[in-house]
Amino acid sequence: MNKLNDERKKNLESALFEKGATKKFLSDINDVQELIFLINLLNERSDKNVGFNIQDSSESIYKHLIGKLSELSECFFIADASTGGLLIKDNYADLFTCRQFAEDAVKRYSDMGVKCSVFDSSEYKGNIFEYLYYLGIQYLMIDCTENTYSIAVKRNDILSNSKIRKSAECDIDNPSLRFSISNFYCSLNHKESFGIDDKKLNNLQNLMIYYTANAQYIVPSKRDSEDSSKLIMAKTVLENQGELLTVFTDKPEFDKSYSDEWEYIVLDLEHVLQSAVAGNCNGIVINPSGERLSLDRATIAHIIKTAKTMTFKA
Repeated sequence: MNKLNDERKKNLESALFEKGATKKFLSDINDVQELIFLINLLNERSDKNVGFNIQDSSESIYKHLIGKLSELSECFFIADASTGGLLIKDNYADLFTCRQFAEDAVKRYSDMGVKCSVFDSSEYKGNIFEYLYYLGIQYLMIDCTENTYSIAVKRNDILSNSKIRKSAECDIDNPSLRFSISNFYCSLNHKESFGIDDKKLNNLQNLMIYYTANAQYIVPSKRDSEDSSKLIMAKTVLENQGELLTVFTDKPEFDKSYSDEWEYIVLDLEHVLQSAVAGNCNGIVINPSGERLSLDRATIAHIIKTAKTMTFKA
């Protein structure tokens, strides 16, 4: 963790305002906190005549910052105890460049009544920014805690959607659905702590209904070993809910839980409901190792009906 003391800040400021954010100047700066400090400094001076183009320098520093973020070997997030997923606040997920910053944020959230913990990116086996894509995370707040410099960035700037590696055999993904689920339940569970009113909560619920109704789902299936004409679909048993048809939003979530012996079919929600009824399932569970959202048959039917009457486009 870089100790960005007053002397270092003074030296950075002096070097920056001598010639602007030149390539040579940036080549000597590798610390994220220092880069965020410089961007904030330029924002404060945006109305001053400093002898160079502030916007160009700010864009150069931001680009350099994005490069450093993409190269992080380890970073830290906040896991929400109430959902099991990342904590979402104001459409942002927190990203921290060192564990101490993340632990400070956990304490701050805990003081607000939000139970949470640090999630280390090393716990995920793969590109963490690809993982964020599938979760639907579009905006990241970098190093936002007391006594640090913070900045909001787009996840797409760090790893663009065009560079996301997808399964050649199945390109189904539902990042908007996954984010709408996490965003709604984080907002619902922390309504008072985050100061969320009923109107906003209702809007978030409508978004979740819209995306749930309009998604395509991956449903694990395989042929019956004794009767190949019969198709067996995977079921999950949840306490007090009985058997639920298991469905997934994307191939990475499917791959978490099912071996190569399982194939899959892709269904819309209406056909998912029909399959649940045919299989004597009480409902469905979406991403049992992720969001773990369970919906009974009546709720699914209500979602389908409600979505058809929605006049907005998400």
